[in-house]
Amino acid sequence: MSLLNNYVKQWRDESRRLGAFSLLIELKRADFLLDIADHIFDIERRENLRKDAVKSYNTVVVVLAAESLSPTERSNVNRRLDSLRTRLQRLGIVIERNDDGELKAG
Repeated sequence: MSLLNNYVKQWRDESRRLGAFSLLIELKRADFLLDIADHIFDIERRENLRKDAVKSYNTVVVVLAAESLSPTERSNVNRRLDSLRTRLQRLGIVIERNDDGELKAG
């Protein structure tokens, strides 16, 4: 394998890892927003935090479909996504399939 091919492979692997890391950070952000919302008495502020968590969920759903992740990375992201989906559903937020077959909150 040439030096250039090796470099390209390393770059792709690192890019994939960063993509998975970014998705996991977005899911953690959504969980954090919901944690804060659980302790806010101002109804409007609580709803805004929940809406932001839904935006994070939807962002991950869309980006995940386009990301090329390893099976382990995809499994980790899907596990966190399922956990967030369950949490949103417990709050009464409807999760539906869109035209592309993706589950979307809103």
